[in-house]
Amino acid sequence: MSAAALQIPGVWRASEAPLAGAVVSTRSAALDRALGGGWPQGALTQIVSGTPGLGFSLLLPALAALTAAGRPVALIDPQLGFIGVKAFAAAIVGGFGSLPGAIVGGLIVGVAEQFAGLYLPPGFADTSAYVILLLVLLARPEGIFSTMQKKKV
Repeated sequence: MSAAALQIPGVWRASEAPLAGAVVSTRSAALDRALGGGWPQGALTQIVSGTPGLGFSLLLPALAALTAAGRPVALIDPQLGFIGVKAFAAAIVGGFGSLPGAIVGGLIVGVAEQFAGLYLPPGFADTSAYVILLLVLLARPEGIFSTMQKKKV
């Protein structure tokens, strides 16, 4: 478990004593025994395993039980924020205030990322959006389709 997760108060770990209060059955007898009766209701939990894939196989029955019980379940992907950053880069490349520019900017960023995936090592495909963003900001800071408006101050 990460050091940051150990610092969070209220994080319950299965290796600790079971929490007092209501529990939700995971519908897996072995997992219920390991958790001390079931998944603690209303607790912030984290599954960490030394065996690759074991944490995910333990998580699936627990999520199935929680959704069957009508409890909301939110799955958060750490990579989710990069989609918004790439959309922001596409809007800047195309130019703010121009819908056709944003569409063309998205196409430019997407095509460049696909070509970068073909010719560059796997980890560098995502950086192509930022390289294009940097080049456009250096050459034309207002974007491709935006017009610079002068204001007297």
